[in-house]
Amino acid sequence: MRTNNSEFRYADTYREIRFGGYTLIHNRGLYKEGRRIALPPKELALLELLLLSGNEVVSHRSIENAVWPKQVVSYASLARCVYSLRQKLKDQGKRVLVTVAKRGYRIAVPVTKIRDKNSSTLESLIRTQPLA
Repeated sequence: MRTNNSEFRYADTYREIRFGGYTLIHNRGLYKEGRRIALPPKELALLELLLLSGNEVVSHRSIENAVWPKQVVSYASLARCVYSLRQKLKDQGKRVLVTVAKRGYRIAVPVTKIRDKNSSTLESLIRTQPLA
């Protein structure tokens, strides 16, 4: 979902997404051990896109279309955004965001999506209904 023409936001059905010791909280930002990690809008949009894809590869073109809609973007701009995001996600030598040669990028750690309590999925309905 896009909140405006230049900013990508992950689906409102997820309250938070957890990965590699980090937590991305919807409308609040990225956290590690209770500390907020400041991310510029393009890095946040890139991270959200990759996390929504789970551990699947996201192509360069898909990233460009989602993070820089209706703009011509050089590969150098994308590479710079990835590099900066990787610097912020460093964790004891583990790679959270990896390059898949000639294909794109993916998250290389398990991703857990926590649904919003207002989600209409069967799972959330079952969890919120009182026991008879």
